[in-house]
Amino acid sequence: MPQEEGPAVGEDDWFEWAPADFAALFGAGPHCKPRFYADEDVPERLVARMRENGLWVTTVREEGRLGRADADHVSHCLRQGWVLLTRDEDFWSERKYPTSHMQPGIIVLSAGDEGRLEEAMKWLWVLFARYRPGDRWCGLKARAEPERFTLRMRSRHERVLEHEFRRSTNGPLMVRERARG
Repeated sequence: MPQEEGPAVGEDDWFEWAPADFAALFGAGPHCKPRFYADEDVPERLVARMRENGLWVTTVREEGRLGRADADHVSHCLRQGWVLLTRDEDFWSERKYPTSHMQPGIIVLSAGDEGRLEEAMKWLWVLFARYRPGDRWCGLKARAEPERFTLRMRSRHERVLEHEFRRSTNGPLMVRERARG
């Protein structure tokens, strides 16, 4: 499935970003850790690894919600305050699931095999998710890939913003931002 693209962004538009910048952005304070809801296409092995690393995760199977429609999972996560974890690219689509403050946090894992999925989630966790308090995930979408991750959110001016993060060849985390529509 082709990715939905925003305006062209050149190679020169990248700048360096330190993971500690996320902590400064979200501030200190009494925040809860994110709680994850893995849909049926997330491998049990990944769920087990997340739990081994101290993350709170429940699954569609554990919640007795196998076979339910995508929209039902979204509503359930929003009511519970959970972050939806999925491999289903439909959740990244702005046409099907527009970025909105009335949506739960959504993480789309875009990697082929299970080992690459684990690498993608670890990448996202180490560099971003551990700094994002659980009470600040509503309206945020993240696409995690082994080489990069992209965050999509709505600004206070109701514009959809994307921040794409990637590792540079010499080590630092690089980011570029673009507005969509």
